[in-house]
Amino acid sequence: MPTLASNITPDWANPKQASVFDSPLTQALRLLAKVIGADNPESQVLGLAAPLETATPTGGLAPLIKRGVSGTTQSLRSLAEALKQGPAAGVYDMTQPIFRRMGGMLNIGQSMPTRPVWDSTEKLLDAFGGDREKARMFARLVGSTSPNTPVPKNTREALSALIHHLENPGVPLTEASAQQLDPQKITLAGSKVPNINLAYRGLSPQSPKVDAFSELMMGEPRIPIDVHALHAAGSAADKFDTEIPALRAMMTTAEGLPHRGGLKGDWPIYQRVEEAMAAALRELSPKEPVNQSFATMWDGTRMSKGLKAQPSVNDILRMKGLDKVGAMLDPERLRAVLKTAGWTGAAVTAVMNALGQGSTPDTTTEEQQ
Repeated sequence: MPTLASNITPDWANPKQASVFDSPLTQALRLLAKVIGADNPESQVLGLAAPLETATPTGGLAPLIKRGVSGTTQSLRSLAEALKQGPAAGVYDMTQPIFRRMGGMLNIGQSMPTRPVWDSTEKLLDAFGGDREKARMFARLVGSTSPNTPVPKNTREALSALIHHLENPGVPLTEASAQQLDPQKITLAGSKVPNINLAYRGLSPQSPKVDAFSELMMGEPRIPIDVHALHAAGSAADKFDTEIPALRAMMTTAEGLPHRGGLKGDWPIYQRVEEAMAAALRELSPKEPVNQSFATMWDGTRMSKGLKAQPSVNDILRMKGLDKVGAMLDPERLRAVLKTAGWTGAAVTAVMNALGQGSTPDTTTEEQQ
């Protein structure tokens, strides 16, 4: 049951108290209060996981943000409940409550004073001297080294893998050699190395999420469905894989397919969910490419959980001077950059703020995907 509260709006959340001198955090919290209705004491029927009577002028919405605001609906039992049949077999739409929830997370992301730049394909191409295949290979290396890895470290590992390829063309990595790369070894090498070697060969990663992340970096309208994307869609799951059985059961029934073999593998299931989320984002933000609107929603979702924003890989390359023409084809330059200081969250924050672009990255060890 939704919680009915009356006259509980703290002063800082009241839109009448807004000021141009508000800090970025206060501005974001004001927007979050608006999204969930906490700025309107006359009509506060909220689908929250806890009563808002706990909000105080000192605590405000921070406890709710830390827990994760559920927006217009509480977490679903299964991601399958977030989907409804679309106009054709195999096509699905997000339900209206989840559509509104995604819109709320997108609005929070749009409130950020600076936002990560994910759609920077032309700059990436310049950095590879116009070689699109090399640029795509690096995007796949980024995707391959992304699981359970914060963005700055993810970028370091992808650059280290790129150096190996530039200096040893045609030589695949082994788990042992990946763990000995200098100056940055590959963590979780057992799961990352197979996809890295596929990237070296110009092939797509084995994982649909890793593939989506790689394509997103190249400006494609793709959505890597990680823990934060799942949260935006109302799921309480940490990994997409845990949602597959319920999604398979729902989709095979809806499409009149046999439950065994009707949807071969996990890719068709992932693609159906991804396409439904992409369609919602196109409607919610028609003037933005899907990869950027997804990144904005992703940041808004993290903020709704009380997490700091992270820079994009493109932001970090720019910060390190690797967006110059041909810079990514010079292994000595890449190695020198990896050996410089300034790869911590605090250092990235300071430089990105000085550049006036990008975000305030998370300084914790919270996992990216």
